[in-house]
Amino acid sequence: MYENVKLLFTDSDIIALTSMCHLYIMLIMMLMAFRLYMKQRSNAYILLFLSVVIMALDRLMIINDSALDNPTQQVLGAGRSVLFMTSFLLINVAILRLYKRFNRKMRMRFTILFLGVPITSYLSLLLSPDGSYIEITAWPLIIYQVLIALLCYRWIAPKINQRTRYTCAIIAYLGVLLTIFINVLWYEGNSESLLITKLFMILIYFTIVLFIFFERIIENLQTTYRSSITDGLTGLYNRRFMYQRMNQYIAKSQKVSVIFCDIDNFKRLNDTKGHLVADEVLIKVAQIVRDEVDDCGLAGRFGGEEIIAFVQQKQKQLHPAHIAEQIRARVEEETGSTISIGYSSLMKGQTVEELVREADQAMYHSKQTGKNRVTCYQEIEGKITPLSSY
Repeated sequence: MYENVKLLFTDSDIIALTSMCHLYIMLIMMLMAFRLYMKQRSNAYILLFLSVVIMALDRLMIINDSALDNPTQQVLGAGRSVLFMTSFLLINVAILRLYKRFNRKMRMRFTILFLGVPITSYLSLLLSPDGSYIEITAWPLIIYQVLIALLCYRWIAPKINQRTRYTCAIIAYLGVLLTIFINVLWYEGNSESLLITKLFMILIYFTIVLFIFFERIIENLQTTYRSSITDGLTGLYNRRFMYQRMNQYIAKSQKVSVIFCDIDNFKRLNDTKGHLVADEVLIKVAQIVRDEVDDCGLAGRFGGEEIIAFVQQKQKQLHPAHIAEQIRARVEEETGSTISIGYSSLMKGQTVEELVREADQAMYHSKQTGKNRVTCYQEIEGKITPLSSY
C-alpha cells in the first residue's frame, strides 16, 4: 500500500500533507481554546492554547524540512522531541484541569515531570558522539516519554468522564513512540515509511484530543443548561421551566391537569428536627412525585416545600385523582410525613397561571379540612375563598 501511495506522492509530499492536516486540527483547537478562555477564563484553555502553539511550531518546521532532499534526518531531533513532550504534558494538564482543580500533590507531580524534560534532553545530547542530535541517540527521551504517558494515564484517566477516549489518545501517543523506537533500533532512524507512520499516528492523537475537548465543552453546556432549568436540592424542574412547558402543551389544546402538593407541618419539622432532616424529607417527596408522573408529565419545585406536577390525561388510569392519591399514600408510607394535595384540570380558554392557581386553592382546601388528603378544584369550585394571584 505504501508503494502505491509513493507512486502518487513523494515522501516529502506525504510529510508535508500530514503536517498540514496537523496544523488544520491545531488551528481549530487554538481558536476553540481562545474563544472559550475569553468566555470562561479557565486556565485549562490557556494550557491547551500553549500546547497547540508549541506543536504548531514543530509542524511548521517539518513542512519547511520537507522541501529538503533528505528530510528524514531533519525531522528527528532533540528539539522536536522536547517540543512534542512539552506539548503532551501541557495537553494532559489541560484535560485534567477541565475536570478537577489541582491540589498541591498533583501540582508537584507535574512539576517534576516538566523538570525531567530538559534533564533527559541534556542526557541525550551527551550521548551524541558528534553533537549532531538525532533520535538514534535519543533513547533517554523515548523512555522518559513512555514513562510520562503511563503516569498521565494513571493520574488522569480515573478522574475524567472520558476514560475510553483518553485511553485511545494515550495508545496513539505510545504508538508514535513505538514507531520511533523501531526506526531507531532497526533502521538507525532512516526509515521514511516509519517516519510517515509516526506522523499519521500524531494526526490520530490530536484528532482524539480534539474530540476529548469538544465532548467536555458539550458536557459543560449540558450541565449549565440543566442547572438553569432544575432545582439544585431536589433535582426537579424549576418554576420557570415548568411554566414554559405547560404553555407549550396548552397551546396545543391538550387535555392536561396540574397537581399541587405541599408537605404538611414542614416548618415544624425544620424547627424540631433541623434542616438536614427536613431537606431529606423534601428530596424523598420530590422523588415520589417524579416517579408517579414520569410516564405522563413533569414534576417541578414551585417553592419551599411546594411541589407541582403537570400531567397529560392520555389514558383513564392516568387520571390526576388516581396519580394524586398514589403520591399521597406513598409519601405517608415512605417518609413518615404527610402531604396535602390539590389538582385542577384545564378548561377551555384558561391560562397556565389560572390553572396553577386553581390547583393551589384546592391544595389549600385540603390543608383547611384536615391535611393529608386530595382535593379536586372542580368539586369545590365556588365553596372556597379565591387566593390572590401570583
